[in-house]
Amino acid sequence: MIGHFKQSAEKLIVEKGALEALAAALAHISNATSCSIKMPNIIYAWVELKEQLDEDIDSKVKGIVFLKGKQGICFDIPNASVTEVQEKWHDLWHSQLYVATEQPELEGPWEGYYNF
Repeated sequence: MIGHFKQSAEKLIVEKGALEALAAALAHISNATSCSIKMPNIIYAWVELKEQLDEDIDSKVKGIVFLKGKQGICFDIPNASVTEVQEKWHDLWHSQLYVATEQPELEGPWEGYYNF
């Protein structure tokens, strides 16, 4: 049975690398199409920001608020810092960085909003 998949597996490993190929296979086997983990507290977002972008991110971020459903956050930074933040950030399975092109749907005005 495994022999039927070896050629496809070899092609995928060459194209994506072994880790990505295995991760894709596991996601497919588990029927996972998305991840919908809610953030229990906005502090988790601060920890991720500081780990990825250094401690001085505090001085640049002007407010963090949960996206609707608490599956993400939105924050403001000065335009002059956008490129620096994008260059330092590395997307992970549980956190990706996007520059909003329009106002996303947010939780209530004070639910999860912090301005440090």
